[in-house]
Amino acid sequence: MCSKPFPCAECGGIPAQTTGRAIYPHRPDLFHKFFYLCGCGAYVGCHPGTEDPLGRPAHAELRKARGQVHKVLDRIWMSAPNQYERGGKLTPQQLRSMARKRTYRFLADRMKLTEDECHTAMFDIEQCREGASIMSLRMTFRGAAMTTKSTGPTPFTRNPQSAPPKSLR
Repeated sequence: MCSKPFPCAECGGIPAQTTGRAIYPHRPDLFHKFFYLCGCGAYVGCHPGTEDPLGRPAHAELRKARGQVHKVLDRIWMSAPNQYERGGKLTPQQLRSMARKRTYRFLADRMKLTEDECHTAMFDIEQCREGASIMSLRMTFRGAAMTTKSTGPTPFTRNPQSAPPKSLR
């Protein structure tokens, strides 16, 4: 068991470990997975194959908001290898790893968080809104370096047509 679960994002309480049977009684495929459930009903899953929580327990609205921010972040860093020409020295996995670190470093810097604190599963609803707003920026890749269309060597540019999802406004 994880030595210290994170306090609940909703009430600050300390969650208790349980299994998928308690969280998802209609999903036998999740019965063997570990979760942390707070007395207020908020919960969080665990890293695959471990009893270590993914983050802070949350109710449905916050879990959805975190998922939306995570989806935007994933879309950005996972597209990195597709933007580079073939024949380079790095594998697509290495490029994605570098792009992921750079994406999260950028977000941490803009949110004034440390890189360790910049984890969507630890965000509260306001941090999700802020992260979604920041990540409504778009990036382009040119050659072997991430650049923007107008300002040079920064990974993102503002896209006026994009905005955070309505549920995060």
